[in-house]
Amino acid sequence: MGAFETAMAAIFRDANMAADALYHPGGSGSVPVRIIPVRPDEEIQFGRQRVIGETFVFHVSTADLAAPAEDDEITYLGTRYRVLGVPERDDRRLHWRIETGPAS
Repeated sequence: MGAFETAMAAIFRDANMAADALYHPGGSGSVPVRIIPVRPDEEIQFGRQRVIGETFVFHVSTADLAAPAEDDEITYLGTRYRVLGVPERDDRRLHWRIETGPAS
């Protein structure tokens, strides 16, 4: 494992950077994972109008989760979120970027 991979693994273990969550593949069962929660605002342009929407993104180590999919769910701090769209891996294939919305 290279220096970058070692550093990323340390970030996911760090209690100040990452947190515990449960991943629910296909809506059934659960898998414990470490996540880095991010809440970026998303800017959407409509002509001259600009709308800022709240999003909730989770970064999950590929070591914890092999193949996340759209409509799977994540429980974080007692709230359940649905995976929106297809999760994407970073360029080094070390973590998933998973966009979510409220689970119904």
